Amino acid sequence: MHEQGVREYDLARRKAARRLGVAASRSAPRDEEIDAALLEYQRIYNPESQADTLLRLRLLAAEAMKFLAPFAPLLCGSVWDGTAGRHSAITLHLFADESEAVQFRLADAGIPFEESEHVLFDEGRPQRLPAFAFYADGVRIELLLFDERRKSRGLRRKGGQKAGGNLEQLDELIQNAV
Repeated sequence: MHEQGVREYDLARRKAARRLGVAASRSAPRDEEIDAALLEYQRIYNPESQADTLLRLRLLAAEAMKFLAPFAPLLCGSVWDGTAGRHSAITLHLFADESEAVQFRLADAGIPFEESEHVLFDEGRPQRLPAFAFYADGVRIELLLFDERRKSRGLRRKGGQKAGGNLEQLDELIQNAV
């Protein structure tokens, strides 16, 4: 995942199983185990450059979150949990009832963006979410749009751990790194 920029855990598991000549099975590592291995790899092989990359991505995420403040952004994914590398995108979860509001915000600022759809499983059921992506300073910023009601429920990863943090929490991470 680190070397090739693979961001999806399932894809990484399948590629690893194919490379090892084994069938992908339930004995494959869980997402949390993969995250721990990525952190250990980065700690051993490139601690300085990974820390610099992570700080750069977090500072860029903070700028994007300020710009997108009307949508109560949460930073999620590898930039939030500290496993980000040079290929990582910044993932923000936004909250609005109308996707047009996000489109107008980006368009009014002259930001070219891609629009797509992302499927997320919520309690075992697929949920289709509007998604947007744009580039800032050479980094892909991905936006997933949830409706306003979802904000009060909170976002959790598998295993119950918190999926992301707001700008105040991100600022705390940045201050601790400096």
